[in-house]
Amino acid sequence: MIVLLTHPDGSHAKQWWKELISQAQYSVVYFYPKDSTPGCTIEAHDFSSLKADFDILWCQIIGISKDSVSSHQKFINKECITFPLITDDTLEAHNQFNV
Repeated sequence: MIVLLTHPDGSHAKQWWKELISQAQYSVVYFYPKDSTPGCTIEAHDFSSLKADFDILWCQIIGISKDSVSSHQKFINKECITFPLITDDTLEAHNQFNV
């Protein structure tokens, strides 16, 4: 499944998504409602703290929400998130994953 998501530089890039997914043997793709909310921040911190364990298993973590690229960048920088956060402002991925 290839979905159209927003690259961190703001462009829509199917090829980038395909490359991101192919970087690891496994991927954990999780959806969350909003950057910088208490529950989502805890979840992102938990995934970040376990990233080394996932890396050993050749498993990458990818977070997806409807928030903007700039919101993701602020969240990543403020909370030291160690994995990519993807913007799905068209809800295409949300719909394809039945979220």
